[in-house]
Amino acid sequence: MKRLLISIGIGFFFLLTACGTAPIKHDPPHLKIGMGQIKKGIERYQKGCYGQALTYFYRAHERFAASDQVLGVAMSLNNLGNVYRHMGDFDKAIGFFDEAYALYDNLKDMPRARQVLSNKAAALIGSTRLAEAEKTLQHVATLGKPDEKPFIPLWHNQSVLLIKQKKMTEAEALLQKALKHTSASRGAKYAAASYVLGTLLIAKNNSAEAILHLNEALAIDRKAGFYKGIADDLAALGDAYAKKSDHGIATEYYKRSIKIYALIDNSYRLNSVAINLKKNAAKAKLDLSVTNHFIKAWSKGRALTDPCN
Repeated sequence: MKRLLISIGIGFFFLLTACGTAPIKHDPPHLKIGMGQIKKGIERYQKGCYGQALTYFYRAHERFAASDQVLGVAMSLNNLGNVYRHMGDFDKAIGFFDEAYALYDNLKDMPRARQVLSNKAAALIGSTRLAEAEKTLQHVATLGKPDEKPFIPLWHNQSVLLIKQKKMTEAEALLQKALKHTSASRGAKYAAASYVLGTLLIAKNNSAEAILHLNEALAIDRKAGFYKGIADDLAALGDAYAKKSDHGIATEYYKRSIKIYALIDNSYRLNSVAINLKKNAAKAKLDLSVTNHFIKAWSKGRALTDPCN
């Protein structure tokens, strides 16, 4: 339940071209630097390397603020909010989303305003402010046009809210609808829906079907190199097998998951998985000394490689 697909909502500045043989007009260097930092931040964000992404998005924000590029300022604020949300700092994330929304609203940029509000709703759900999240999602639903394609992040956040509200049947139906609309690409949106549906099915004691959906998400996240997503999928698979009392298999999935969290420096998730790992290993009478050796070293920054670079 701790992972949702939330698009960053990136905007790009395009080169202006004139007719005939007129030369291409290039933006001056100081207007390009911020987008360069955004690009580097997105590369880390898409891997789940949030600490590094944060640095690049802050640099981008400073550049955009210095040159008064309001759209860039809003974009960087939204991106910073997303990083803080994934790091579990929901209150800080909400503040950044509010700032970004105000700018997009003033710019009358409703597509990006809708995205930011959807991101804010996810942060509100994470902080268990469910009534506020529901109100925000209702607002998001009003911002789209009747003839537009479905806004998948809205469905994802609505489904997670429904799960929090114990409305499992409604949540499952919404997730199945999201899978249907994203099945053609079987990309990140499909993986996110598969993951959330898998966690829902675990809660409904349907581990067998949950495992099928979680393995689909895992395959997509592996191909994309989304380290955080891979770790989330593996942890959820551990949960599914633990629910079936297959503690040995659960332990193996938790071991694979916790190593990734350690390598990408995600203490927020590492600590919660460590509890489940220890519990299931004890029940299966499995030794964790080798795994703990690596986790201890990697958590202290002693890895020889950095998957985030």
